[in-house]
Amino acid sequence: MQRSDARINVEAQAENLDEMRKDLLSSVEGLPLRVLNHCNAGHWSPLMVIEHLILAEQSVLREPFNDFSETLPSGASLLASLKCSGVGLALRWRIPVPLASPDMMPSGALPLGALASMWGENLAWLRQYAQQATNAELRYPNFHHPVAGQLTMEQALRLAVLHARAHEQQLARAVRHGLSAAQSCS
Repeated sequence: MQRSDARINVEAQAENLDEMRKDLLSSVEGLPLRVLNHCNAGHWSPLMVIEHLILAEQSVLREPFNDFSETLPSGASLLASLKCSGVGLALRWRIPVPLASPDMMPSGALPLGALASMWGENLAWLRQYAQQATNAELRYPNFHHPVAGQLTMEQALRLAVLHARAHEQQLARAVRHGLSAAQSCS
C-alpha cells in the first residue's frame, strides 16, 4: 500500500514535533526545582513555558471534528490557508501575541515528570489518529485553531512545531533567569 503525500507530510511534521519536544525537555532535565519554578516578574517559569506548549497542542489537536458530511464553502480552504500562513509568520517572526485561548494558560503547578508524560501522551494520540485516519480525513480541515480557524492535521502540526520554536528562546531565558536567581540565593 502506497502512502499518500498527506500521510507522509503528517508523519514528517509529527516527527519534527517529537524532536522539538525532546530538545525542549532535555534543556530543562536535571535542573533544580527552584530553577524550574522560578518566575521572573511578568514572565513564565520554565515549567510554565513547557505546560503552555502542551496545553496549546491539546487545545488545537485533541478535538478533531470528524464530520465530513459538510462540504466546505467555496473559498474556505483559501481563507484558512491565508489565516494559517499569517499565524505561521507571526510565530516565525516571534511577534508577541496575547494568548489565543484561556485553555492555553499554564498553571505552573505541574512537575516536569507529569508534563513530560502529558506531552508524550499528546504525541502518541496524534500518531495513532494519523495512522487510523483516511487520506481524505488527513486532508480535511477538521482541527480548530482559535485564530487560524479550521486546519488540516498537517497545518495544525506545522503550527505546533513553529509554536514550540517560537517559545524555545523564552524557555532558555526563563532557565537563565532561574539559574541566576538560584546562584544569588546561594
